[in-house]
Amino acid sequence: MAQHKQSEKRARQAQKIQANKKSFKTVLVKAVRDLKAQTKKKEALALLPNTIATVDKSASHNIIHRKKAARYKSRLTRFVNTLK
Repeated sequence: MAQHKQSEKRARQAQKIQANKKSFKTVLVKAVRDLKAQTKKKEALALLPNTIATVDKSASHNIIHRKKAARYKSRLTRFVNTLK
């Protein structure tokens, strides 16, 4: 357990950061899951820009690595393009 004021403060900050990152990650996972659940191209195309924006936002907030974000975007776009 924290023994000094500064270490107590860092522990509080770490909890806040962890909660914030968890909420971002949840939003990201739900957006990707909703897009992958689509079976029609028209509906998937409507969701794609918002999903890509969510991926970019999570990368800018260091929730996921920027290269992982690029991989997500590429695979999601390829998935949407294969739909009929």
